[in-house]
Amino acid sequence: MHPEHDQWPEREAWLTAAIGERARVIRTRPIRVSSTTMDAVDVADRRGGIHRLALRRFTDAHRLGTDPWYDPRNEALALRLLESSDVPAPRLVAVDMAGEVWGAPTLLTSRIPGRTVTRPADMKRFLSELACTLVRIHAVAATPASGLIGYAPYTSVSEHSPPAWTTVPGLWERVLRAIAAPPPSGSRAFIHRDYHPGQTLFVRGRLRGVVDWTTACTGPPDIDVARMRINLAWDFGPPTAERFLATFAAESGEDGPHPYWELVDCADCLPDMEKPSTDDELRELRRFERHVASLASALGC
Repeated sequence: MHPEHDQWPEREAWLTAAIGERARVIRTRPIRVSSTTMDAVDVADRRGGIHRLALRRFTDAHRLGTDPWYDPRNEALALRLLESSDVPAPRLVAVDMAGEVWGAPTLLTSRIPGRTVTRPADMKRFLSELACTLVRIHAVAATPASGLIGYAPYTSVSEHSPPAWTTVPGLWERVLRAIAAPPPSGSRAFIHRDYHPGQTLFVRGRLRGVVDWTTACTGPPDIDVARMRINLAWDFGPPTAERFLATFAAESGEDGPHPYWELVDCADCLPDMEKPSTDDELRELRRFERHVASLASALGC
């Protein structure tokens, strides 16, 4: 975001109007560009208080037209639903859904302090924070009237095949046959849908924020547990994924996720996985496949 841009006066006016009369923008800086463009914006109100905000622009025009999970309206619905909860999520401040000011659908939210943790100093505490927060997410009341999208896999099972990089294609053939069966019955809840360590922000060992609610929906809560366990197995190995499961079960008082849903979510990861080009990437894929093999054994396939 460049203040010298011809549209800056209009954009600055939009930002300050979200805070109130005589507010002023005192700082902007880019955060990241990925599927969305993120900027940090600091706005001072008339009393001198500083509002630390995040500007999230959905700039991928092709995905806006083709990907049902790349939907700023759905994220806005989720953030409004979270306002009355104790889940540490950004609070929605303003929207430019038509992109009239920012040139693309845009959400302005509070900016949560903290950083993503990749090397936890205290793994037990790290897993506990992740598990406790997930229990709070699943406690959020969501009904069909909320307007949230309903859960579905990103891609159909029929579109999957054993990945080219695998050394155990038979494992994937069994997994794909198993998840082609009708899903098990179970409860539905409000879910993040992409809950993993990269979506969390920590300060001094405490989880202070969960971000990126674009794929939030109503669906099987097992999917959130599955996605977290996939990422933990990928980054730290299957034993850490098992430790998270035990921690979550203790915090929630519920049984572990059904292996069917865990395998569905594992298969959902395949389209984004490429042949490893480094030894580290190869080790990650092998950890992932050991996790898949354990789940397949639990399901009896």
